[in-house]
Amino acid sequence: MCGHANFYQSAGNAEHFYNIQKNTQTLYSLEKRCSYPDYEKSTAFCMDMLKKCGFQQVERIAHKADGKTAAFDLIMPQAWELCKRSFLEIVTPEVADYDKVLADTDENPVCATIWAAPTPPGGITAEVVDLDGLDMEDPEVSGKIVFSTIPAFSGALYTKLIKNGALAIVLSKFTAETDEPDAVYWFNGLGNFGWYRTAEDGNLPLFSLSPIKARFLKELLQKQTVTLHAEMNTRLYDGEIYTVTGIIPGESSEEYALLAHMYEPFPGDDALGAALAAEIGKVLSDTGKRPRKTLRAVLSMELFGFSAYLMGNERYKNVLAALSLDGFTHRCSPEISLRLSPVSSPFFGDFFYEENGMKLLPDAPWGRQTGSLSDDTFGGDSALDIPTNWLYNRSGVYHHNTGTGFLPDWSLVKERFPMLADSVLQLICRDSFPDYVPFALAEYEKAVTAVLNDENLSAGEKAFRVNVFYHYNIGRLESVKKFVPYTYNARLLDDLRQKSLAALPPAEELSEIDHKLSRIVVERFIPGCPSSLAKVPHGERKAFKAPAGRLFFALCDNRRSVLEALLTAEAALNSRSSQEQHQTLLEYLKYLEKYGYLRLRHI
Repeated sequence: MCGHANFYQSAGNAEHFYNIQKNTQTLYSLEKRCSYPDYEKSTAFCMDMLKKCGFQQVERIAHKADGKTAAFDLIMPQAWELCKRSFLEIVTPEVADYDKVLADTDENPVCATIWAAPTPPGGITAEVVDLDGLDMEDPEVSGKIVFSTIPAFSGALYTKLIKNGALAIVLSKFTAETDEPDAVYWFNGLGNFGWYRTAEDGNLPLFSLSPIKARFLKELLQKQTVTLHAEMNTRLYDGEIYTVTGIIPGESSEEYALLAHMYEPFPGDDALGAALAAEIGKVLSDTGKRPRKTLRAVLSMELFGFSAYLMGNERYKNVLAALSLDGFTHRCSPEISLRLSPVSSPFFGDFFYEENGMKLLPDAPWGRQTGSLSDDTFGGDSALDIPTNWLYNRSGVYHHNTGTGFLPDWSLVKERFPMLADSVLQLICRDSFPDYVPFALAEYEKAVTAVLNDENLSAGEKAFRVNVFYHYNIGRLESVKKFVPYTYNARLLDDLRQKSLAALPPAEELSEIDHKLSRIVVERFIPGCPSSLAKVPHGERKAFKAPAGRLFFALCDNRRSVLEALLTAEAALNSRSSQEQHQTLLEYLKYLEKYGYLRLRHI
């Protein structure tokens, strides 16, 4: 048992910093083309990295990447290969030679957007039209190359352009234009349902332009007709993608997991996260201490790969909690944001990471975000019960650009890695934790004050939220017992709850639709939020955004009514939905029941 070892001092050793830099750059160099055949080498490197850092039982687990197979309700996208140079150039004679090449994967591989379909051999030559000036409901694009700088370019619009006969698509985002005019945006999430397109959705040749090239093309199109020549030398096929995982055994087989995603073309998102996960293990191994809980590293594809890793193999049964290492200490922002555990799976890591982190780095700019189950924190779904914290730097307008923003800020890495390593290792090694009742009480007092002062809430909503935040904070205190023997006295929280409820007038009568929702319980058959609609025939899939999104479904635990799950999620997210949205939600739940996602049990 490693007790209260000084991991902070050990993690500050210059060797650890060197290893993180070297491993980050090596992994990035292997994956920067986003080409699936490269992942054989990158995952082999990750296995070797984990072994060198002291992890045991290191394995590589293959998942189908065929555009058909689902992990929970996430259809794994097809494997994709950038076979050779792909490019886009202007062939209009009046344009100077030095302005003609708009995109070239030899200069920046991300110019070929991942999952872009190939052009015919020799490419295509066609007129380009600016989507900005077309009828969005029925754009006339047959036989044309479509150019778009629309910020909210969507999978539904992509599908419409395919249906209307577009030959290829050229995209750009101007969000980071001022600071990163030469950066290329990575368009990786253009699915009809969920992030990614399925085999049935179809794809076109898809190029991404830097803002400076896109601005030039946009201005040129305002003056004259422009013809482009496009060659996309890619391949979509049924292949595999992998999860790499290993453990450093503890006294208990119960695990704490470090999650870092792979397969993206940015050193700081998330090659750095994989290197950090491995090096945290090396800090532990170098001390020779045996942790109370087993440390597991899981490196996989963001959301989809982690879902495939967990699905159907009982692996998650031993995982008590997790930490996402996505986007930590890149250059976009100096703030350390702590993503809290969700109300569906409360965890005392909220208190622990904030206290330990601020103690070690008191002058750092700290922030916090509500637990919403975004990205790789989805394990906080009640069906999985893996509460997941996330320490990260927010990316803002620089998100998914190949400029300097997603480079690691090495000065921050050097300063903050010891804090990160110490926090993780203290969590799995300590045999006692402080009394967190004062932390929980302070959180509860703040939440209750905000609720009682919110003039937009009815008396019934206020009472409900007072109870939600009580149970959330009690759940955080209870979760300490998963790690160490722990007792606490919740009398002050109980008193505040009763005092707050007593001050409220009686709750109003429920509306007709809310009364219906209060009498229905959702029994889910698949963890997570319906996303790709894999169980629904392709032509029958319907787009729908549930109020409170993933968190609503995460709270459907076979006990709460639909209304309780919805109001609990909205309390946590400080949001409210309309009665019309409640009716639409009920209709959507009936739609999901029809296709076997869930059963609506009337009580």
